[in-house]
Amino acid sequence: MDANKFINDNIGSVETSITNGAKDQAIYFWEHYSTNNTHNLGVYQDGCKVYNKAGGVKPSATRVDFISGSRSSSKLLPKRYIPVGQGFFVIGKIESARTVTFYNRQRKFIKEDNASLSQTVYRIHSIVKDSNHWTDKSDAKIANDTYDGVRLRFNFYDQNFIRQVLSAFMDEKENNEMNDGSDACNIDDSPNNMHLLNGENERTIQREDYFDIEASYAIGVQSNTKGKISFVLDGLENFDESHNIFIHDNETNTYSRIKEQVYEIELPQGTFNEHFSLRFTDKSLATKDQMYDNATTVFFLRSNNVIYIKNNANNNNVLTASLYNIQGKLISTWDVKE
Repeated sequence: MDANKFINDNIGSVETSITNGAKDQAIYFWEHYSTNNTHNLGVYQDGCKVYNKAGGVKPSATRVDFISGSRSSSKLLPKRYIPVGQGFFVIGKIESARTVTFYNRQRKFIKEDNASLSQTVYRIHSIVKDSNHWTDKSDAKIANDTYDGVRLRFNFYDQNFIRQVLSAFMDEKENNEMNDGSDACNIDDSPNNMHLLNGENERTIQREDYFDIEASYAIGVQSNTKGKISFVLDGLENFDESHNIFIHDNETNTYSRIKEQVYEIELPQGTFNEHFSLRFTDKSLATKDQMYDNATTVFFLRSNNVIYIKNNANNNNVLTASLYNIQGKLISTWDVKE
């Protein structure tokens, strides 16, 4: 089944958040992990994957008080085409009783082993029909999405909590508000959590319009105890590899590249909605120190392709010089000699 067509056909009936009424028309897939061998809730291993028109994200290890939440998914991300026999759930609009409708136009023949478009069923029967059962084994012809996407993973080490979020850039198809079918709010009531913020809306999947290298996207973090957390780049989709990706610490005004390494920090107990943001430009490179505003001058002479550095202050020693491009990417570094 084409999940995007299902979402479009039910825009008026389905929403997500039961706390703030934000609309997102997300589809949720409950996964019974392959390592699970019990239905005792205290040690039950499971997770809830999320999909909407912007993309899909992995389940979180929620670690709520009545479910273990340990271990992790062994399946692929939820994709656009839902296999036969795969269950899912949606949340209906609170303000009115509406009907969720299935149409034949939502059907599409896409095999679940097509990893770019679908996925295997999250709880599959041990006996399945072999390929000889089908008379036409070819997938339907589908135009691939070309949206830019950044997947970010959050870890709370001490609490064994993992959350993946997706920021997608869908050009003219969307705007920067909460949009039907393309934003998915966080429905997990976990004491430790991470989400992308749009006003008061806590999003697991956020959808923006055009990619803006100067933009800043707020990240909310919630912790019920002191501990070490980390932010990890979990994947890119159709995203320009030349762009840098930073976690900005608003308290210290520091930028940490997460394409090269994991960003880790110790946090006290509390809710942090103004501490972190996802950015693509290190704006600290343009920050001026008034004390040394005119102490050093730099100019480039095109005729001989030489960069000149002039030190105008006796108490200001220039030891190294680094060249960055406009996107904040380091091009070269030189030792400065007398």
